[in-house]
Amino acid sequence: MADSFEYPSTDIENPYGVNGLPSLASFYQRSLYKERCYIDNDVRPIDYWYDKKLYGRVDDLQSSIIVKDDYLKQIISSDRQNLFAINFVVDAFEDLVEHLRVAGFLGQISPTNTSLHKITAKRAWISYKGGYQSYIRTLFDVFANGYGKIHDSKILGFKSFSAQYSKFLQNSLTIMPLTRTNYILTTKCSPLTSGLVIEISGINHGDDSAKVKTFIEDINFEFYQKAAKKYGFIIDKNAPWRLTADLFSEAIQEYMYPYGLSKENLFDEAYNYLYKTDLSDLKDFFLTSYNSYVNIRPVAKKRIPRGPRCPGKTKIQKIYRYQQGSSNDIPDKKWIELYFLIRHAEAGYPIGRTGPKLRNIMRIYHSKGMEAALASINRIYRMYIYPVNYSYQPPLLMTEKEKDFTNNTDTKAIRIY
Repeated sequence: MADSFEYPSTDIENPYGVNGLPSLASFYQRSLYKERCYIDNDVRPIDYWYDKKLYGRVDDLQSSIIVKDDYLKQIISSDRQNLFAINFVVDAFEDLVEHLRVAGFLGQISPTNTSLHKITAKRAWISYKGGYQSYIRTLFDVFANGYGKIHDSKILGFKSFSAQYSKFLQNSLTIMPLTRTNYILTTKCSPLTSGLVIEISGINHGDDSAKVKTFIEDINFEFYQKAAKKYGFIIDKNAPWRLTADLFSEAIQEYMYPYGLSKENLFDEAYNYLYKTDLSDLKDFFLTSYNSYVNIRPVAKKRIPRGPRCPGKTKIQKIYRYQQGSSNDIPDKKWIELYFLIRHAEAGYPIGRTGPKLRNIMRIYHSKGMEAALASINRIYRMYIYPVNYSYQPPLLMTEKEKDFTNNTDTKAIRIY
């Protein structure tokens, strides 16, 4: 592929791409690094910026996943306590650390003036939960201080609150997804949540000069690249200190074996599918949000007619709101419909006519239960995770029944009542 620009040698030797540059300068510098600065030495890197953005956060069928805590293991070769990754990733990393240490002792690499001899983990697995809770709190605050405030008189209880919140969400979900399934795929969520990633430096990811000077020009960089591959890791092209387990490599699969894992069963055994808990999360979200709203505004003011003695006159009626203990006032079929339409909005309204799909989901719910209904919804919308999937039909790996869901004809607004 041809370069985007003609790069002078001085620019190649001295990139200065950082976050915050003017748009044209930023485009030039990021193109320079992408096309000319990184040297792969015939070892394929991973590219989280332009290609494999969701690696480790979706399975091979594009369902959102999160690693189970039981499969995390503490990293010993670390500058910090309590750094974790998936068990087989930790084992491979510890062997890589020892391999580089011995290579320096034997004179195969330089033990001095290098960042790539005695490496240690600086960052590894992080939980998405704290960030998600903060995120949905922000979503609630936007509602409470805007749409909810304007339509406060319409909120008389949990059902009417849920109806107003649903209307608000209709206009925000394409840019602020609500479900964990789609939150995990946003830029607010780090690749570190996958448990497959270990970083050996704390360098700013946006500083191209530091990437080149500290890593790419390091005397041991080529050895490090090949050693990483030997132990089943791929180096991140845009952060050469970030090591990601290559699930398709024979090397990493050997480390999986003692734990009863393989590339065929890894996602089913070591990860949770987020769509399975989306509906219970949705109920909790609406209930918690309603109770928070009651704390902020415990009294609703509704204008009502004064009565037959004062025709045409109105008065203000105070209606006291009370905390809600459960979401059971709203039946499951309404929650399923809301969840379906939320996933539809989060995906950018890719399907035209939602009515027939939703009726089919309801038939599945009544005949096979909640789990089957949620799985069917997920099968419809997982195919729209990567933008490339909007450009063709049918999407990847669809069954004949799934193809029946994709006849596009009209949309439906998000409503719970």
